[in-house]
Order: sequence, then structure tokens, then C-alpha cells
Amino acid sequence: MSLPKKPIDITDITNETMEMTLIRESIDKWENIAAGLANDQGMQDCPLCQEYHQHSYGSDRHECGNCPLHVQGEEFYCFTENGVYQEFTNYYKHYLLFHTFNTNDYETKQHEIRKDTGYQEKAQSMVDMLEYMYQLYSIKQVHDGT
Repeated sequence: MSLPKKPIDITDITNETMEMTLIRESIDKWENIAAGLANDQGMQDCPLCQEYHQHSYGSDRHECGNCPLHVQGEEFYCFTENGVYQEFTNYYKHYLLFHTFNTNDYETKQHEIRKDTGYQEKAQSMVDMLEYMYQLYSIKQVHDGT
């Protein structure tokens, strides 16, 4: 998915809504992943999921309620088949299955994948998408006068 260039610098926003704060915190998470400093822990370390996700226990259904990514539509939604997050997780699963033969140790595999440029590029796509979402919410905030 190709996102438009950034029209504003997100560091210029002074009056964030809760959604904007959670998106910014998610950007921080994904910047660390893209830099090879961390691994994605899925919903466990996602500020948006911590606030909005409700799992329907006993099923594979995910309820994302009013999560900004879910509200904005299919192309941003984490569980969309061809979405940015699914591209990232598919790459991650492929890498673990086919490129970490030399060890069965999970921590070693996690360390190896953080150094992979493809992994970092997929994580950077998440950063780009979240920055775009942040901009949408900042424009909405200005439009709504909040």
C-alpha cells in the first residue's frame, strides 16, 4: 500500500486526542522494531490493542471496537488480509520457518530476525501507515475544532 507524503510534522501537534496519543505510542513501538531494537509482541505491546481490543473468547474473532485503525476502514485494519500488519506478520512467519535453521532457541531466532532488512522494511511500513493515521486524526481535530 502506498501512502501519501507527510503533510505535517507530527512533533508539531500540541493538543492530542486520546486516539492520537495511542497512535503516536504505536509509532514509537514500530520505530523500535524497524531500527532492530525490539520484536513485535502483537496485541501484548500494542497501545491501540490495549485500549480497544476485545477478544471473543472461544473463537478466532477479534473485536477492535473503536480502534482508529479499524474505524478508518479495511486498508488500515490490522486483520485485513493484504494489510500492512498482515504483510509484516507473514514475512515474520516466513523468516522464522525458512531462515533460522541453525537454532531452535526462540530468543536467538528473535535476535536474528531483528537484523534482517526485509523485516525492518516491513516494520517501517507500519510506521508510515501509523504516521498517516496520526495525520488524519490531527486534520480531524483541526476540522472539529478540538
